[in-house]
Amino acid sequence: MDEASLLDTLYAGISDPVRWREACSSLARFALCDGSAMLMLDPTRPDVPPMVVSSDVDPAMEVDYATHYAGTDPARGPGSLITDRWYHDRRDLGLDVIRKHPFYQDFFHHYGFGELICSRASESSGLQIWIALYHNLGRAEFTAAELEQLQSLLPHLRRAARLRMELAQLGLAQACEEAALNLLSQALAIVDMQGRLHFANRPAEQLLRRGLGVSIRNQYLCAQPEATFRALLQQGGQRAGAMRVGNVSSPHAIQLEVIPLPAHAPLGLGPSGPAMLVLLHEPDQSPACASQLLSALYGFTPAENRLLACLMQGHTPAECAEQLGVGIRTVRSQLTALLSKTGCRRQAELLQTVTRFGWIRH
Repeated sequence: MDEASLLDTLYAGISDPVRWREACSSLARFALCDGSAMLMLDPTRPDVPPMVVSSDVDPAMEVDYATHYAGTDPARGPGSLITDRWYHDRRDLGLDVIRKHPFYQDFFHHYGFGELICSRASESSGLQIWIALYHNLGRAEFTAAELEQLQSLLPHLRRAARLRMELAQLGLAQACEEAALNLLSQALAIVDMQGRLHFANRPAEQLLRRGLGVSIRNQYLCAQPEATFRALLQQGGQRAGAMRVGNVSSPHAIQLEVIPLPAHAPLGLGPSGPAMLVLLHEPDQSPACASQLLSALYGFTPAENRLLACLMQGHTPAECAEQLGVGIRTVRSQLTALLSKTGCRRQAELLQTVTRFGWIRH
């Protein structure tokens, strides 16, 4: 890949999340590296593992890093605070330290990597984007000419990363506003997998101020028991889950649900990656209008909502077509749209998802 093609991919990624995730791998191919990763982290929260935005390394390595080794990574130490050039472990850390450091001996070398360069590409709203490139063990180290070539790309990387984060934040804010989530009676919030809060509607803000076991702390949504909430967030990228908040034995305990949003949904992709919906239910709260909530979150049309209501009453697609006065092809097309918008694969999964929003099946 030549430099012009790399820059095309990089700048196209500012407005295209798919191209943005490709940019890191494109950079690795351009630099003839063996691996690459793009991470997002909050430097003020060492207890919160980094989020892998893009990577072409072993997924087990990603999990191992986030779970066990992120806190011992010397690239996140004082030597990495260099702002005018790439951090290069062999130059800035030294071979003597590398040979003895547990991060390298127990983790980095264990996965077959021998050399690292990285740079903090951007920082916005307390979040940092880092880009890392790796050489395998046994490879010749980065030459001065290669580092110089990558150095010339650093301003482009930082400009694109900053614009990507700003555009993603604006896009999510605009989507929330257009979805009119503040008009809903249901308390809801949108967070990433680390629990960083991107949006809370007015009912949620009012509930969070009451200190009932769920609150906002340093821009993160927190719920008690904290370990249970963290586990819910970590599984939230794959499946929904629920917990009782605060005094779980009390009949007045709040029910909290975490529901993954498909990346292509109107609110499904936040500035730090895949977004999740958090619903907060009080025991004595009247149920929200499910069709209104689903339309806001997933962009359902009125016709799709009518079909969904019919399916929730236990009717087959053929019976729905007869009741709604439309052809079976129209029903199948609308059902396909409902599955696509919610990220569900089967009708049963769709109905189960919708039930979580307070739509009662008959």
